[in-house]
Amino acid sequence: MIKVAYLYWPETKNLSGIHFDHSYYRFYFQTFPKMKQIEYTMIPREFSIDVGELNRFDVVIVNSLYENACPCLDGLEKVKALKVVQSVDSHKIGREPIWIERYREYGISFAYFIHQPSYFYQFVPKDIEYHQIFHGVIPEIYESNISYPFRKKDEILLTGYFPIHDFFVLRQKCSSLSFVDYVGRDAGYIGDKYPILLERYRAGIVAATKYPVLKNIELPMTGMLTFHEVTERNAVADIGFIEGENAVFIDDSNYVERMEEYLDTVDDLKWERIAKEGQRFVLEKYASEVQAAKLIDLMKERL
Repeated sequence: MIKVAYLYWPETKNLSGIHFDHSYYRFYFQTFPKMKQIEYTMIPREFSIDVGELNRFDVVIVNSLYENACPCLDGLEKVKALKVVQSVDSHKIGREPIWIERYREYGISFAYFIHQPSYFYQFVPKDIEYHQIFHGVIPEIYESNISYPFRKKDEILLTGYFPIHDFFVLRQKCSSLSFVDYVGRDAGYIGDKYPILLERYRAGIVAATKYPVLKNIELPMTGMLTFHEVTERNAVADIGFIEGENAVFIDDSNYVERMEEYLDTVDDLKWERIAKEGQRFVLEKYASEVQAAKLIDLMKERL
């Protein structure tokens, strides 16, 4: 059994348990402690690291290489354990290349994040090893109390913010459709309350222009028929969904047509079948423990 340490800063917002995005907290605070393949220790650091303490471990997971998320990493280069780091939005690394400098300075072995490799390497040199890992979903949190036939069927749910930039172009367009019910963060459905919103609708939209997002697995996990924006650019197809089998694929040229097709035949049993298959697929491939095991396997391969 390998010994794994998780090095993090207690003030990190998305590890607080009250942040709108609970996936980080769930992955490291709830899922990893349950993984039987490893002996897991969480090490909060506010001032400095203890090289001797960290050398007792086989692997050290570093929460971030940025000062505002994991400060006081001086001496990490002296730690002999395998060191891996959770990445951040790839475009942020492009704007703040100190991440790359610290990756090399500290002797990190590989990075991981939800973005597809093709997007990551638009901003990061190819000699830095990278793997696509989702935080996944904890099934019991997304377990629905409302069966598919009893959900809202004449509106399609859209969530998420869309500031004025080119990351969520189709999301912005969908928000103006008369049959789309847009619910923003200010409605209060964040964190563990988000699945409560999702289970009220038969169908929902996930539209992100450049890369996959957690919603790609959150919506189907609640048994929703999910309209995924799928393009060569955002690489959502690489997640593994199959059009017409466990998902509905849309893009800028057909999104209205595909949604109207659904609404015109809303009680056709094929939609419920697709929704259930999407849920089954996510449970098998993207449950949090499945993704944690994938990350652990990558660690073991390098020891």
